[in-house]
Amino acid sequence: MSSSRKNTYGAILFPLCALVVLLWACCESDRGKSLNEGTYSALYDSLSVEVTYMDSLMESGNLLVLENHVKQLRMSEDAWLQAMDAPEYAWMSFWMALFYTRLGDLQTAKHYSELAIDRLDSLKMTPYNLTFTTTVLNNAAGIEAEMGNFSRSIQLLFRAITYYKGDTINEDMIDLYNNIGHNYNVVGAYDLAAQYFERQRVLTWQLGIESGYGRYHRNMGEMYSNMGQYEAGIDHMKQAADYFHRFGQSDDELYVNTLLAQNYIALNQLDEAEQLLRGNLRETERLQLWETYVETAISLFDFHVARGNEVAAFEAIEQGLSRIHMNNTARMQLKIYDRLINYYEQKGGFREAFTYITERNAIQDSVFNVDKRDFMREMTVKYETDRKNDQISQLELDNQRERRIKTVYLVGLLVLAAIIFLIARLLRRISVQKKTLEEVNATKDRLFSIIAHDLRSPMIALQGMGNLIEHHLRNGNGEKLLQLGNKTGEALTRINHLLDNLLNWAVTNSNRISYNPIEQDVARLLEEALAVHNAAAEAKGIRLSVDVDAVSVWVDLNMAATVLRNLISNAIKYAPVGSTVRIGGAFDPNYYVVRIQDEGGGIPQKVIDELQQTEAALVSGGSRQSFGLGLRLAMYFAKKNRGRLTIRNELKGALAEIYLPLAASS
Repeated sequence: MSSSRKNTYGAILFPLCALVVLLWACCESDRGKSLNEGTYSALYDSLSVEVTYMDSLMESGNLLVLENHVKQLRMSEDAWLQAMDAPEYAWMSFWMALFYTRLGDLQTAKHYSELAIDRLDSLKMTPYNLTFTTTVLNNAAGIEAEMGNFSRSIQLLFRAITYYKGDTINEDMIDLYNNIGHNYNVVGAYDLAAQYFERQRVLTWQLGIESGYGRYHRNMGEMYSNMGQYEAGIDHMKQAADYFHRFGQSDDELYVNTLLAQNYIALNQLDEAEQLLRGNLRETERLQLWETYVETAISLFDFHVARGNEVAAFEAIEQGLSRIHMNNTARMQLKIYDRLINYYEQKGGFREAFTYITERNAIQDSVFNVDKRDFMREMTVKYETDRKNDQISQLELDNQRERRIKTVYLVGLLVLAAIIFLIARLLRRISVQKKTLEEVNATKDRLFSIIAHDLRSPMIALQGMGNLIEHHLRNGNGEKLLQLGNKTGEALTRINHLLDNLLNWAVTNSNRISYNPIEQDVARLLEEALAVHNAAAEAKGIRLSVDVDAVSVWVDLNMAATVLRNLISNAIKYAPVGSTVRIGGAFDPNYYVVRIQDEGGGIPQKVIDELQQTEAALVSGGSRQSFGLGLRLAMYFAKKNRGRLTIRNELKGALAEIYLPLAASS
């Protein structure tokens, strides 16, 4: 019924469209500007201001002034047609359709609505303009429904749904379900109407929009009223009125009160109907809701007819007619005449009914008549606009093709740069690995040289001593056996010392050695180190002179012992027979320095220089025993103990200084 369509496509769409379209127009105008800079001009700005003002006229119900502005705007259509691109023209056509719908000129409204849809079809559908497109289709469906083309209206609504591609949890779908249900309700397909009203309710619940429940209950109330189930209709409409009141939706609340009164009249509960209608009439007049005011006046006519008060009934109709000049003149006049025709037909007043039928047809002809000149002008406009849109589309395709080519080149350059970078990185890594491998191989070769030199000599000596021991045992030469025993012990000590250094070297190169410092007395450290080498010193007649302070240092016990053993071993090994090895100490800020000095020939300067390098290699001492392995370990462990080792040659021999961190400073 027409009151349902009014509520659905008027009260719902007009405020919603005003918000959605203004937002979309701002966005789309920027997009249109990028397509054709020349089209975005001062004309568009002035039209935006004019549309905003006309929207305020429409909202306030000042339709006479609105009609004048619409006529002036249409007279300048050729100008704004030439200055607008597709998005802007769609925006303007939509507003023209909206204004003409409000003025009751549905045929012209339909024409502009189709223009808006046609322009939107030329654009690529994106989330950017989806909401606006849905609003345009919703409005077009409302116009078709007002004209009685319910099948076409439903087609437009289903077309809008397809744009969402399965995104059913979307607030825009609430309006689509609402309007599809209304169309089915009007044509009497109540099962389908109930299905879509239920979808509307479920989606409202899923999105948590409690204010939307009022629309659902209003829809169900109208459906039950159309089915003649007035009690069920009243129950739903009461719930709808409660929701509308709670959320301040006064226009919807007043409209539902009118529907509720119609149900009370149908059940002959006239007192309840009168209370609602009197209150509605006052409130709609106060709020200047003239369309709802006229609807209420028509319901009052039915109320007074039911009471048998024909005079009051026609007074109510006159009240409604007095407000038509403030509202949608043609549409509301048609509605009033339809009610009067029905009234006189039921009474048998066919002459009066015929009079109103004649007046009704005259109004309808004036509303839906479109003269041929306007039609030809509109077709010309459509042709020019389509031609312009085709040119813009071709430019867009060219731009897209050029952008794709540039993108391919850019991606190719980036890939090439990445490949070059990876190759350079791999080559650098290979170079580093090659250098490391060469150093490892060189170290291995030197290590084998050390083992061959330092380990082989004492092993051969042991083998010879074994033969001599056997010989002296057979001859019973005890004094010679005692001398051989001392030499055997010295050789074994040297072998053990070398093996200990080799083990430490292996652990160091595998990065498995750990630093565990404790507080330790320097004298005790030296005592343990000297205990290992006393026999070797006595065998060579070397005197060990020790003069250190009673001081505690903060060192790893194993590392510090290894450093001292290696340096004392080297000093004894290369000191002349009968000489003195002096071991002293001195304080340095934060360190205690242990000095070991021998009277040998010193250490080759080449060995000292290589030991100071970061990656000093192990160096064999030529005809002497090896310097490299023991000294390198001593250098490494000294640094690991947060100290350092310095070696230099002096007049009488070599001087080694080990810096050990003081326990107090650590």
